[in-house]
Amino acid sequence: MNPQLSTSIIQEIGPRVYRYFQHKGAGTYSSDLVQETLLRLFDKYHKFDPQKATLISFSLGFAHHIWQEHLRYIYKHQVGIEELSEELPSEIDMHTDLERTDIAIQ
Repeated sequence: MNPQLSTSIIQEIGPRVYRYFQHKGAGTYSSDLVQETLLRLFDKYHKFDPQKATLISFSLGFAHHIWQEHLRYIYKHQVGIEELSEELPSEIDMHTDLERTDIAIQ
């Protein structure tokens, strides 16, 4: 991936992914989660097919999985568990919430 494309992706995708994590309630973890999302996006960019998805939906898919991993980590390690206001959502709830968030960000 050339550097100009990388900069363009960061400028386009970064703020939207950040809003996604803010909407999820990630708080101070948002920047770290965005960084992880962008790293994973660049690593898997060769799999991106514009015929199948938009770049934002491709990116939010990574963000969704990173958010799930983050919640699992918190739950497993009891780090800040008292900060979670409710039980971890089910897989179906997460998928539905991802769709609503994608619509809201656009």
